[in-house]
Amino acid sequence: MAAALIHDLSRKNDGLCFDHGLWAKETKRPIAEKMFLGYQLPEEDWRSIGEAVEAHSRHDPPTPYAQGSLTALLKDADGLDRVRLSESPDPAYFRHPFTAEYVGLAWDLLDRSLGELELAFFE
Repeated sequence: MAAALIHDLSRKNDGLCFDHGLWAKETKRPIAEKMFLGYQLPEEDWRSIGEAVEAHSRHDPPTPYAQGSLTALLKDADGLDRVRLSESPDPAYFRHPFTAEYVGLAWDLLDRSLGELELAFFE
């Protein structure tokens, strides 16, 4: 959850950027720590989170995405997030076959979040 929370927080735009993961790794850990209300993760877990956050935006990651790894899971979650750009995620790019089952949920979450933003705007 920490990796999903912070992985795109250093984006400057929705365009192609191979550094936003590194920037998030270097600067956004305090946000994740605060959101988890002081739940203490071992430093080894934070290293894994940082590695996954950095690797998710790299064009040529240092190691392959091993199925089941935190980086592979984050890459799939990031792929589902493409609905935010009004794109249907291409299941061919997912690292896990089960990820395709969540495309509908991604669209539903987008619709709900946009609805909540509209409500907040007009209140």
